[in-house]
Order: sequence, then structure tokens, then C-alpha cells
Amino acid sequence: MGLRTPFVAAVIVTPLLLILVLPAVHAPSTVHAQPTVVLSAAEQSARDTTFPKSSAPEPSQTDNDSAEPVTWGSGETPFGLNAYFATADGCQSCHGGSDDALALRDSLGRDVSPWSLWQSGMHANAARDPFYRAQAVLESGRIASATDRTALEDSCLACHSPMVYHAARLDGRVAPAPSVTDSLGGRPDSLGGLVAALSDPLGLDGVSCTSCHAASPNGWEGDAFFDGKIPYDKNRRLYGPHASPSAGPMVAHTAFTPAAGPHMKKSELCGSCHTYRIGAEKLLVSSSYLEWRATDPASRQECQECHFQPSHDRRIARSPLGRDFNLARRAAVGSHGSIGGNAYVLDLLRHNADELEVEAPLDDLRRAATAARVALLDRTAELEISEISRRDGSLLFDVRIENRTGHKLPTGFPSRRMWLMVEVRVGGQEVFVTGNVDETGRLVGIEEAALHPHRDVVRTPNHVPIYEAVPADSDGRPVTRLTQATQFAKDNRILPAGWWEGGPDGAATAPIGVGADPSFVAGHDVVRFELDVLTGTRGKATVIARLFYQAIPPRWIDTHRESQSVASKQFSRITKNTPPIPEVLGMRVRFE
Repeated sequence: MGLRTPFVAAVIVTPLLLILVLPAVHAPSTVHAQPTVVLSAAEQSARDTTFPKSSAPEPSQTDNDSAEPVTWGSGETPFGLNAYFATADGCQSCHGGSDDALALRDSLGRDVSPWSLWQSGMHANAARDPFYRAQAVLESGRIASATDRTALEDSCLACHSPMVYHAARLDGRVAPAPSVTDSLGGRPDSLGGLVAALSDPLGLDGVSCTSCHAASPNGWEGDAFFDGKIPYDKNRRLYGPHASPSAGPMVAHTAFTPAAGPHMKKSELCGSCHTYRIGAEKLLVSSSYLEWRATDPASRQECQECHFQPSHDRRIARSPLGRDFNLARRAAVGSHGSIGGNAYVLDLLRHNADELEVEAPLDDLRRAATAARVALLDRTAELEISEISRRDGSLLFDVRIENRTGHKLPTGFPSRRMWLMVEVRVGGQEVFVTGNVDETGRLVGIEEAALHPHRDVVRTPNHVPIYEAVPADSDGRPVTRLTQATQFAKDNRILPAGWWEGGPDGAATAPIGVGADPSFVAGHDVVRFELDVLTGTRGKATVIARLFYQAIPPRWIDTHRESQSVASKQFSRITKNTPPIPEVLGMRVRFE
């Protein structure tokens, strides 16, 4: 973990409050007059909020009446520590790669240690994600009620800075830790939780080692664990999927006790944060776990089997001195790369590593993004083009999209979308194209902010088959602020194979806005193309179909270009430099 400059708690108030009210990141050499802008109180709060560079006192241990005394063993004390959690640098000394050890390396000698793979992934950077930060400020700054703002901020922290949130919850406090908010003169009226959490090393460490491995084996019934409400004990046990762990070294170095926990390989552990509801009506805005749970239990795989794919047998630790020691090999050790579909944000993190305080090596971030793109191309979808035929001067064919994942495609945060790009050539001449994008990642020929209907039949270039979940307000208008959403105007994301409408989660995950499309079924969708393109052409036809995906489409970025908050301005600037060029999920060519 990189070094951070410690501060003295007694003098933090002045610099941090200055950070909170200055909209500029870099101090200018000349001060220029700014135009007067009249904003509401909530808008002013959002505008004036930025995320300070992390700063914290020297590593310390917090003790209070409701928590057991914090202890740490003989190992090097991690930068962040409390009664229940520790930052990942505390685990690195044994579970990170070393040039002098063969443990934690693959057959090609590459470092595949849990710490190294985690550090360059989205879990480690959950609190550094610039889209998360900008969206959180945008959502919270529009809420008038301080109580409602606090509830929203805490719901964000539960998954993006879980160690700060859950330590406070276990102690019966309001997140984040009083030692941080007190130094700011009390919890600020707006965004105090988010700002303070990112000033705490435990908050900045994102979804870290202990935030997952300290999860209790009990408390996974019903829906109490949804929305990031992971159950924890206070017994300082860290659970792993392997039986009979050797407890001595970990107890000695960390004062955490390793224990076998079969729940570490169960989807519920992931489902806690990947089932997210918002508002008093608990609008389901992220439902990956429920989409998975709605499929046939006889054929589905646990989340970890795809996203933490087990590798060959290996030793899972080395000595704190950096060398191998007498440790038994473990079978099928899971990768901690947690590969998902967010290669784009990994690019943003790499291109803006200093500004976002990213600690992973840039080459590791590049490899993580490449691994995500390989998974998107090889493991998410399959395209098929039917036989091409002609009728009354029209060209006819079908494109079938198969969902190869265990959840909807795409899944996750509702910004994500997928679409078909289809190009037709006759005699070598291009006669039709739909779903093309420009250099900024915008779909050509359609209005990004509009609600685009589900397409069963395509006849013109602007009939782009777009698969997405579109949150909407009470009037059915698409919105990109989830706090304004009361419903979904559309959800035609392709269902996973084995999805069952009559199952326990069928109603919650049912498609919206697909009409009576008979080819939209569990596991795949078929789009019919009827194209009047043959007049004046000669030769055989060639059809090229590509399936594209965007984690953050332009219309979600456009919302932040309109915002005055520093976080939104930062996000707008870095996405302008690195636009959301789509990822390829599949490609097929068919000749007439």
C-alpha cells in the first residue's frame, strides 16, 4: 500500500473544510472573478462537495464500550484497523506475491496472489470509482431532507466502503466513525458520510479482504442481507472455503483466527451488494443475485464459479519474510481478480491513477481490464445468423443472441446497455448499417436520452435493438438519477437460461416493455431483419453482426456535464479524455 501523509487531528478542520468549499482541484496562480449563480441549498451542497485526498492519523486501534479491545499480532500493523476489520496491506505480507517465493504464482511464474489480483480489480477500487463518486454526490445533493440524505449515503457506503459502514453498525453508531466526523466539527449537513469515509483508510480500501472474509456463516436467510447488509460477528474470525486451515501463523501475525466457511463459495455472499433497492418504495435497481436465483437450481452455478474461477492447486501463502515455508498445497484456489464487465472504469482508474489515489501498478490495471474484455468476448454471449433469403426485393434473416451468463445480460447498475450492430453488404457495397457509434461512443442516428422501444423486427437503420433497464420517473420519463426513479419504463435485458416466471424471484426480475415478442425467452432473443436494400444492387449478400456493450453510456455521462459538483466535473473531464467506446461481446458473419 502506498504511503499517505498523516495529519494531526487537531488541525484537520481548516484544510478539510477548505477542500469542501473550493470547487477547484489545482490552485490557480491568478484569482479570477466568477459569475454569480443562484442555487438551492441542496444544489449548493452538491456543488461545494469534493472528495479530499485520504488522510488519517498514524495507524491506530479504536476501542469503545461496545467493542472488544482491538489487538494485532506480531505482523506489521496495517494502515487502517479497528475492532473488526483491517486494510488489505495487513494481509499482503503473507498473501501477496514475492520475488523470493514460488507460492502464489501460476505455471508461467506470474504473480496471481490474492492481494495482487484484488488490488487491480473493481472491488479494491469500489470507493475510488469516479462514476460512483459523481453519482453519489449527484443523488445526495438533490435530497432536501437531511435524514433521507444520511440514509442514502449510508446505503452507498454499505457496499463501496463496507468496513467503515459496518464497523459503525456493529458498534451501534452512525457511519462513518466519530473520530473522523468529529474532526470536521460534527457530521456535515450534506455528504458528510461519503466525504469522511474517503478520508478514512478503511473507507478508501473498498471491498477489502476482511470485509468479505469476516462475513458470518449465519444470517443469510430471507432478504435481511440485501442492500449491503452483510451479517458479521464480533469474534475476529476470517472465513475461507478450505477445510482445516492452519491457524497459528495468522493468529500470531494478525490476531484474526482463520476458520472454514462453506458460505464463502455461496452466491448469497455476493448477493448482499448485488441486490440493491432504493427509496422508501425499495425500487430494485440492481438485481443480479435475484436474476440468478430466479433460474433453475439444478443447472445454475454459484457466482464465485464464474467470477472467481478456481485455478490449479497452489500454496496460498508465503512467509512474511517473503520466502516459501512448509505449507500444504490447496486444491482449486479461487482467483481474487473478481472479473466482471467493467473494463471501462478500470481504464479510467489507470489513466487517472494519481488523481484517484489508485495504488495498483498501472500494468496490473491494464491486465485486469484486458481480462475483463476477454471474459466479455468469450463467456457472455453467442451470436447466430440464420440463412439469408430474398423476397419481393427485400433481404430477410434473423440474428439470435444467446445469454451465456447466469443472470440478465447485461446486469448490474442500470446504466449498462447492450445493442446489435448489423452491417449488410451486397456485391461488396455497404447497403445497410444499424447500431454504429461515433468516436464518443454515441449511437449514430438515434436520440440518446429518448426511450427506445424493444425491437422484434428491424426495417430501418434507426431501429437499433438496444437491451437495457431504463429507470423512469412517475410520468414514465427516463432518468439517470435513481432518487428520481419510481419505476422502470423498460427492461428487455436478455434473461438467463432457466429463468422461470413462476419462481420465487420471477415477478421481481420479469422483463418490461417487450410486448408479445415470441422469440424473447429465457436464455436468448431473436431479432428479425426485413430490409428493402436490393434495388439497384447486384451480387451476393454478406451480413456482419456484432454485439456491443457499454458500462456507462453517454447519456449517463451527459447528466454529470450539467452538474456543478466537483465530483461530476472531475468525472466529465476524465470521460471526455477517455470516452466510453463500447466493448465487443460477439461477432458473426454470414454469406448468402
